[in-house]
Amino acid sequence: MITDIKCDALVIGAGPAGLTAALYLRRANVDVLVIRGKVKSALEWAHDIGNYTGIKTIKGAKLLEEMTSQVEALGARFLDDDVIGITTDMSPKMASTKTAFITADVIVIATGKGARKPVLDDEERYIGLGVSYCATCDGPLYKNRPTAVIGDDNEAAEDALILDQMGTRVTWIIKDKELRELEVGEDLVSGVKTKGIPIIESVAGMKLVGDEVVKGLDYETKEGVKGHLDVDCAFVMTSVPTTTVFKRAGLDISESGNITVDRSQQTSQDGIFACGDVCGNGFQVSIAVGEGAVAGMNAAKYLRKLSKDG
Repeated sequence: MITDIKCDALVIGAGPAGLTAALYLRRANVDVLVIRGKVKSALEWAHDIGNYTGIKTIKGAKLLEEMTSQVEALGARFLDDDVIGITTDMSPKMASTKTAFITADVIVIATGKGARKPVLDDEERYIGLGVSYCATCDGPLYKNRPTAVIGDDNEAAEDALILDQMGTRVTWIIKDKELRELEVGEDLVSGVKTKGIPIIESVAGMKLVGDEVVKGLDYETKEGVKGHLDVDCAFVMTSVPTTTVFKRAGLDISESGNITVDRSQQTSQDGIFACGDVCGNGFQVSIAVGEGAVAGMNAAKYLRKLSKDG
């Protein structure tokens, strides 16, 4: 079930930059939705932070917890999901996740530098042409057709069952690991096996096969066994490659993969701001917080101008 959500400001990312932007927006009495993606903030992994002004030392996870609590107390809404697409050239702006369709008047991007490498060779080329990040969204298009789910967690197992229920002929592919190594619920594993969904384990590399659209998938296991699957769609159930999403939205991206912004943290698209590590400036908590403040203040200013002009 896809939910429709409306907000004044959408903040994509719940690290120090995104949370600070949300903080300033809420203090300006803006309705804010913050999206927490599948990839955890780099701050959560930091051991001891000793260069954040005013705090002698603090664990990264603790600092992130305090930041999150502060923003929650101000009334910001949170959604745990991954953004799989945004539309920037209209008003209001639009964003889609695996579970929601979101409209917002302004968007702040603060996804960090965690944009992953593609799982499949030619993955980015085939997005929308046989590569999907949302089984619920696109599964009905592949009824009675062969598909593959690629992932190693509960979501992958759940989506394999969803695709099977939708009538696709689905195969579950597990990269680098064996099924017994995964932290997946026993009920889900049992469900997959009961349905007779094929499982291919310990896959080291995969390459999509096709011309204009995906027609198959070549793979090789860690043991060197090569194979081929006829598939019309590969559902990739890992974090979404955000750089690709932003390029497709028309944002200017530097050669190093960072979003280009001006001094107000405005991107190349009107009403779309970016801050923090996704902009590539120093990769420090204090820099992320500073850019988040600038982005939040200018996003609020942008909304005030919209209201005045309207």
